[in-house]
Amino acid sequence: MGIVDHLAWTGRDQHAQVASLLATLRDVWRCRRIVVGATGLGAGTADFLRAALGDVVERFTFTADTKSRLGFALLAAINGGRLRTYSEESPANDCAATFWRQMTACRATLVEGRRLRFGVPDAEGHDDYVMSAALCVRAAGMAMLLPATAVVGWAVEFADGRY
Repeated sequence: MGIVDHLAWTGRDQHAQVASLLATLRDVWRCRRIVVGATGLGAGTADFLRAALGDVVERFTFTADTKSRLGFALLAAINGGRLRTYSEESPANDCAATFWRQMTACRATLVEGRRLRFGVPDAEGHDDYVMSAALCVRAAGMAMLLPATAVVGWAVEFADGRY
């Protein structure tokens, strides 16, 4: 799986943002599976995309447990070499530096119940790009595979906490 681009729609009204997002997902990238954060501000966007694109869209609700599983899957994809991204120096767009800054600042901690808490500390900024990468990993793991492709399952969590 590869992340080849990031797009950011800032300074535009919400209607223009979701219209551009829909056109990009449907007409440019032609996504077969989309996972959208549906907690808080993302709920409206998730509902809009689900109505427009149907079952292709999964509304993902962040809780401590679901975010933990998302984090373990992201770590497994990174450590297993299954997540590829563009380089930090990518001229693709201005989002590259922000993506790499957030990925570098991201911290993970094991907490009670063998859950993973991960994100960028508040003092160091946001973690939107980290979460988008994790949601991409989830979408890639759930996409309908074309014939002659390898099946890559979700990370297995062992009793000792390894994945």
